[in-house]
Amino acid sequence: MSAFLALPVPHGDVLRLLGPRPDQAAVAVDPLVKLDEPLTVVQAYVGGLCDASGQVVQPVEILLIADPDTVVPNRQVPTAALLDRLHDLPTLLDRLPAAVGFELLRGVIAPRCTLGPMLYCRKQHCLFLARSPNGARLLRRVPPPQTRPAGEPTRGLPAALLSWDGPVENGSAATTYGGRGGSGPLGEHASLEKLITDQGAVVRHWDGLRPSDPLGAARLEESHRCCGCEEADRCYPTGAGYAYAVDRLVVVNAAETPLIVLPLGAWRLAEAARIVGGLPAREVVRGAGGEDNELAAWRTHEAERIDSTVPPLLLTGESDGRALLEIARLKLGLIAEVLEQLDAVWRATGRPHLCWTSETVRVAWRSPGATPAASWGFRPLLRKLGLQPNTPVETADQTPLAYPPAFSEPALLPPEVVDAARYFDERRPANVFVKSAKPEGDRARAQVLLEDLGVPWELFCIGDALHATGGGSRMVLTPARARDPDDGEGLPFVGSASGEVAGLKPGKSIEGCACCWYPRFGEAVDLHALGMLLLETLLAHDERQAAALRRVLLEERAEVTRSCATLPIEQREGFVRTWITERCEADAPAAIWSRRNLLWRRDDRNATKLEAFPSVLWRATATFALRLITMIPGFSYCESRAAAAPRGQDDLLLPLVELRGLIALLDDQLFGRTAPAADVRRVLG
Repeated sequence: MSAFLALPVPHGDVLRLLGPRPDQAAVAVDPLVKLDEPLTVVQAYVGGLCDASGQVVQPVEILLIADPDTVVPNRQVPTAALLDRLHDLPTLLDRLPAAVGFELLRGVIAPRCTLGPMLYCRKQHCLFLARSPNGARLLRRVPPPQTRPAGEPTRGLPAALLSWDGPVENGSAATTYGGRGGSGPLGEHASLEKLITDQGAVVRHWDGLRPSDPLGAARLEESHRCCGCEEADRCYPTGAGYAYAVDRLVVVNAAETPLIVLPLGAWRLAEAARIVGGLPAREVVRGAGGEDNELAAWRTHEAERIDSTVPPLLLTGESDGRALLEIARLKLGLIAEVLEQLDAVWRATGRPHLCWTSETVRVAWRSPGATPAASWGFRPLLRKLGLQPNTPVETADQTPLAYPPAFSEPALLPPEVVDAARYFDERRPANVFVKSAKPEGDRARAQVLLEDLGVPWELFCIGDALHATGGGSRMVLTPARARDPDDGEGLPFVGSASGEVAGLKPGKSIEGCACCWYPRFGEAVDLHALGMLLLETLLAHDERQAAALRRVLLEERAEVTRSCATLPIEQREGFVRTWITERCEADAPAAIWSRRNLLWRRDDRNATKLEAFPSVLWRATATFALRLITMIPGFSYCESRAAAAPRGQDDLLLPLVELRGLIALLDDQLFGRTAPAADVRRVLG
């Protein structure tokens, strides 16, 4: 029996979900293999494109809606906002370029289809769509929320998490299902456990069809696996007996959702970096551990293919430093492709990505053929595309504002972002002192000072939103560009006021205002996270792995930031270059910034020489990464967490242009191509 479960969709014969091993299916608690922690109720599962024999051709990830009662809700990002992004995702993916080598996926999932609530049977090891007890219809999302009475607030679960067995016919009552049951946008709804037991009515409907409509009964039996099952009487007893269906059926997809299928790489970015750095792929698989399932088997097969590729690098066996050049070029090439994908997501969504974990970038592998030095067959894939929602928060300049990066690992974010995110939408009292107020119709332009807010001024950024309510008025504010020393402890904000604006006079103080701060998180946060991943690929090794390296990098970042804060802005570039030069030239065994760290194993690092890898190129590489992970005016790409990524001529992303130039310089050194590098030097100055 295959460990892959055919999806109940038109392409289910080739697109399948990965489940437990057949011998574990009957006792499996989790029916599907998961990629990582869910984004609240949106969960990524491992699937595969399979050939006619059921063998995996290409692993994929499939996004489904988990039972809301089985996951921990996120305090800051509402589930409804995330579900809106999920349902809009097919349109977004159509606007993004297909990942090179994965164009087949576009054909597999076109035309677009949806999946209703799905049930997994531990007994039969199969998936099927749940149906309504009223006529065995497929369940659909509830009618749009605007059908509720005007002005009535949304209650309970979001409508996108509810399934409906309508439209009703012949006066029968429609049933709505969701979570543990309770009140929702359209009133009371039943629980998902009730959905399971209601499948007994589907079985009885099938039994009634058999004499009168044998063809219809056969079609229903084919699509609903409880129909015709010899255990049906035990699962759905007609009397007061125990319904074993509650134990045997698991809700896999909790509500109707679009089918989202994305390519999946077998490797995490850190694992690919280890392989490029000289660790055999089979050792990477062995060291990762994990469950024994079809994905692990696929990774083992891929590892054997990678290790049998001869030569894996053009300069395998070189010890004069030329191998380091090739490894650096390969690792920078991976990040360049991720940055290119990130830029495409920014442009398509109009919002930052803000979903960064060790799983955000997966890496696929293809046999490199005749050009192993180009990327050694590795192809990075950026995940969680477009799932970061915007808030409905009103801002002073009317620009959209994203929710905080609540689905990211804090170690990949700058400390100031982590600190600001804690305050998001937190109600705090403050006193408002009006410096000036200029009426504009029924509103007023205001300059105010906030006193006793309890938030350090250094945490605020231009572009943040702050709502202050009190004294009969409501203000939508943003931090002022500069702070006047004469303002004392007051924090300067500007914006507009509504309500009783006639009473806003210069010098007036409004005590006890309710304030909510909404920090802005821009593309700068994404660049920092990507910079941390870049430095991990370059500097992590067997004696200092990712977790330890992240701590050290944040300490280094804090040190150079503190030092630059005391310097005039025009001196910071020179200071950081000197700072990074001192560290890159250090060649002690524990040196953090040594180019030896491109090699994963200690023995390889000790054996290599450095002459063939010019120190100026390595310093340029480290400086590029440092521009990504710092926010130093006069040096970094971005000066604050709210900043957009810098762009140059023709709206080209400046960090990507410079990274491509750096790769060209490495190619020049590696292959002796002087003319292209001269062009790059001339462009970059």
